[in-house]
Amino acid sequence: MSTTVLLIWCVIAYLIGSIPFGYILVKLFLKQDVRKQGSGNIGATNVLRSGSKKLALATYILDIIKVWIPMLLFSTLMNPINDLPADTLLSSLMIVGGMGVIGHMYSCWLKFNGGKGVASFTGFCAWLFPYSAVIGIFVFLIIAFSTKIVSIASLIGVIAAGIYVIFYIFPTLDAPIHLILASKIFFIFIILLIFMRHKGNIVRLMKGEENKVKF
Repeated sequence: MSTTVLLIWCVIAYLIGSIPFGYILVKLFLKQDVRKQGSGNIGATNVLRSGSKKLALATYILDIIKVWIPMLLFSTLMNPINDLPADTLLSSLMIVGGMGVIGHMYSCWLKFNGGKGVASFTGFCAWLFPYSAVIGIFVFLIIAFSTKIVSIASLIGVIAAGIYVIFYIFPTLDAPIHLILASKIFFIFIILLIFMRHKGNIVRLMKGEENKVKF
């Protein structure tokens, strides 16, 4: 598989990941602009602030599915007879799926604004590394229900999932070294972007001013 082909799939994944489901659902059912409330982003947590738990849950699920779709298409179309080495496919899917997460955070449909990437990152991990997603969600739930602060729970959950992948998955991969290196750097880059998208939350956390959410 050539670099050009992989780049084309990255563009496809980005465009699908850019679909702003939180914005669409709130606009469609509540006739509101979710970007004008709360944190101003289009993720499930901010949709929850609109007062609709159902729309927040739907947003969370759709933000996961939109990362799965390009990875499913890539696996189906690029490896129809399962002839690609498993680790080569996995490394490629990490790059393709990662572009879907970036699309969610920097949506071309919303002037390169978007969500904070946690739900999409969860979907990304769940598809490729189920145990990492379980770890991340478990950590998230414990912290979220004990502190009522979604941002800190999300960030620590992302770190927990990321640690599992970086220190347990990557050392076991048997793929071309350039592909492993690229996917590893890209994976870490995505985690850093998620933290960048939470910059405001981090500042409020340091000041003790972060909002709490009622579950």
